[in-house]
Amino acid sequence: MALLAVVLAWNIWLTQKVFNTPETTEPAQDTSETVIVETKVTDFTSGISETVKNAQSKIVTVHTDANEVGKTASGIIYTVEADDVYIFTTYDVLSSCESAMVTYDNGVNVLGEVIGLDEDTGLGLIKTQPGFEATAFTISDSDLLDQGENVIAMGCRRKETSSSMVSYGVVSSTGEKKISNSRGWMANVIETDAIITNENYGGPLMNVGGEMVGICLTRTNPQERMGYALSTNELKYIYAELKEQGEVIRGVLGITVRNISEMRTYEKSANGISLDRTNGVFVTNIPEGSACEGILSYGDLLTAMDGSRITDKNDLRRKLYEHMTGDPVVLTVIRDGQEIQVDVVLL
Repeated sequence: MALLAVVLAWNIWLTQKVFNTPETTEPAQDTSETVIVETKVTDFTSGISETVKNAQSKIVTVHTDANEVGKTASGIIYTVEADDVYIFTTYDVLSSCESAMVTYDNGVNVLGEVIGLDEDTGLGLIKTQPGFEATAFTISDSDLLDQGENVIAMGCRRKETSSSMVSYGVVSSTGEKKISNSRGWMANVIETDAIITNENYGGPLMNVGGEMVGICLTRTNPQERMGYALSTNELKYIYAELKEQGEVIRGVLGITVRNISEMRTYEKSANGISLDRTNGVFVTNIPEGSACEGILSYGDLLTAMDGSRITDKNDLRRKLYEHMTGDPVVLTVIRDGQEIQVDVVLL
């Protein structure tokens, strides 16, 4: 009996130790309350922030007053040659003007000379002599852009906040698009969902390294949520012609094409293209009013112009910049496996 009493007392004591909470136990922490951190986070870096900071001094504000109507746009420092600084901006802000006021990022206003306009692409070129050091953008080969690659669109400083509008997105596609209402020139553009508005219109489109890949020239379409920038690979031709002669002379085919070298095996097979062919361009669209309307067809392969081989669409574009409106050209075309020559008069 004594042993049974001891065992029973032991069990009662052990049960109390296991299931009873001591009075000194801390209450559970309430995690539903919002935690406010009042210290600055300093243990991270942002490549995008650094890119934006480095680009700011290369972007200017361009302002003109024509017929008592003030217009403002962003501009980019394209090149610096001795004391001359050349700035690209939009055709809209410079049309009907011989000069423009350029506000550099340091706040200094410099009167610049409008030395050329290109209505086909919506671009204008200004020459300034600021009297202080200016830095031009590093220009990237826009053909190196891949679909899905990140890009940054940026504008000049806003008066209200002294900061620039910055938007971030991806490259949706690269190709040809008509970006003005003048003629049928199909400009080499970059399509992106980075937002382009009046505030960064005329500003740079950059890769994440801060190199310029294009200049923002078509505002974002609310229905498509896409904007367009003229590629740097076309910009170089426009700069050379505007600087030398104040206008751009080019012949217009008015078609869109793809590089055969970029087509995949199954695409070549589906279109009857030899798998080992890498030179030439594949015709993808012939808009109404094109110089090639009724002459070329979807799926034609352009391989030469006036006997000079066409390697890719940049080569075709370069050849067109060497021609002018009204020039007759002979195109070598492969259609249904047969090589033919067709005559086209450039617009």
